Amino acid sequence: MTTQVPPGPENAVAPQEYPQFVSGYAQYPPPPPPELQPRPASAPAVDYPAVSYPQEGAAAYPVPVPYPQPGGHLPTAAYPTAPPWAAAAQPPAAPVAPPERPLPQYGGLLVPFPDEMQHASRAQAPAVWPVAVFTLLFGILGAVSAKRRADQARRTRNSSAPYWITFLVSAAAGAFVWFVLAAVVIGPLVTEVRETQRLEAVQRNVVGDGQLKSARIDVSAAQCRAVTDRDAEGMRDYLCRLTLADGRSASLTVTADESGQWHSEPGR
Repeated sequence: MTTQVPPGPENAVAPQEYPQFVSGYAQYPPPPPPELQPRPASAPAVDYPAVSYPQEGAAAYPVPVPYPQPGGHLPTAAYPTAPPWAAAAQPPAAPVAPPERPLPQYGGLLVPFPDEMQHASRAQAPAVWPVAVFTLLFGILGAVSAKRRADQARRTRNSSAPYWITFLVSAAAGAFVWFVLAAVVIGPLVTEVRETQRLEAVQRNVVGDGQLKSARIDVSAAQCRAVTDRDAEGMRDYLCRLTLADGRSASLTVTADESGQWHSEPGR
């Protein structure tokens, strides 16, 4: 059973016995006794006797791990004393000069040309070949197809230059092709058709214009063919085989113009 000491001046404790009360406050928890307090670094280390175990030397006995000796000082982390806003108030560091050589990029695709993969997410551009076909068939109207496809490519972040280049190249190629066709195929074909019409006009006029009747030659039919080329004045010579009314035949050389008007040169 504990005995309580009644308060009073006669039971007061001298301050020398409890020095922590001298400064006006008591330390809690109380400090350890002097023999258990850590020694300062300058104090000489005390050699403790080695610990021996009776199991040492036995088979499969683990090697004992020695415990840390008392008196050692464990490293303690430094407590920050600067306020949190002190780091933000510091002046910014000087900019670091960029390296002379660009740093290699890691994590990219293993392709021969990685820069071409930057726009891999773009939509597929419209085809170019319809512009070439439309221009070759319809000439200058191919610009309509080129403009429509160029606008569609621009909306999908693709280049519109290929469509206009294709239009210009196709227009030049189409003009050359049409020129060759006109000079080699269409021109001679049109000339042949027109010369056939002129030949038929000459044959009709030889039989029915009355020039042979005035010469007392009754002609029922005439078959003519061109024997010379047409000159600069538009005249051309024809050799006509005449079929007379009595069944006989005769030959006549005439010169006719482009309208089929003919005349026979004297002595021919």
